[in-house]
Amino acid sequence: MIPHRLLFTNLGGERRFASIVAKRLESLGALTQGDRRAGPSLSAYNYDSAYGKRALMMLYRGLMEQEPLPIVPPGCSLEKPDSIQDFILKGKAALVSVGIIRDSVLGNGKESGKISGRIVDSDMHDVGRFLNRLLGLPPEIQNRLFELFVGILDLLIQNARVEGHLDSGIVDMKANRIELQGTPKARQSHKRIRVVRIETTLDNQRIVGLLIPNAAVESVLQDLAWVQDIDDE
Repeated sequence: MIPHRLLFTNLGGERRFASIVAKRLESLGALTQGDRRAGPSLSAYNYDSAYGKRALMMLYRGLMEQEPLPIVPPGCSLEKPDSIQDFILKGKAALVSVGIIRDSVLGNGKESGKISGRIVDSDMHDVGRFLNRLLGLPPEIQNRLFELFVGILDLLIQNARVEGHLDSGIVDMKANRIELQGTPKARQSHKRIRVVRIETTLDNQRIVGLLIPNAAVESVLQDLAWVQDIDDE
């Protein structure tokens, strides 16, 4: 296999190209944890994921002042609220200039200097469009918007990891010696088995497990008994 290197500058918008490659490789099953050929670090550039779409929506809502931003924007400080408002104003102006914020209106009077407008629903989760439009912005605001997006994304992933429902993909398990004990069995009902999470009523404990259809319970129990027999040997 011929190795390939993906080159891009430190401009936030150029991560779009890495995101496209990462998403394509992931769809082909090439991005797995520990897959040296695919390059495990490339999976970090798949921004067009469920978490990425949610992070973008939170970024847009924060800039449109529909809800607070979940993190402090880059270059800003909680001790200096004006720095956050200045970033929001610059972020809005930037999104207006590249056509993401539409029907923009510059306020006057008490609202002087403020920008209002709307972002269409189809753009709220369109990570590819966001990264593509970033390329049309000056480097400073381009990178600050991208850093904000990645910061929100990292927060969502970290929260999912803490709560125990982060899908980390395929994990390679290693050992000094690995042998098959018998013939592997294929679970025919696997497509109907779902990972679910419940929350207890009294103490609000969250428990992650498998929801097994009634028709598949007996076969699953038989398979588990077969595994137990191997463990007892």
